[in-house]
Amino acid sequence: MAGNDEISRLSSDIDEMLQTINEYQDLLTKRERMATIGETAAMVVHDLRNPLQVIYMLGSRIRRLAGKLRVIDDMDVYVKEIESIEENLGM
Repeated sequence: MAGNDEISRLSSDIDEMLQTINEYQDLLTKRERMATIGETAAMVVHDLRNPLQVIYMLGSRIRRLAGKLRVIDDMDVYVKEIESIEENLGM
């Protein structure tokens, strides 16, 4: 009977180890998903930041140049940058 008790204990220990392994695998999968979400968010921020900087600079310039002919050329760039943001957002 002592052999059966030891086999039962070993079987129980193996079951616990397998459960622990499965829990770690689930945790790893969740962390990988979160890392992917973080990377995607960083790409979105990067894709938005550049056009927004151009829009900001052009907006400031338009305020300074208001009433001059050059404003029309600046507005073309302004509109293109807004279109870029819309494209990045899938609009």
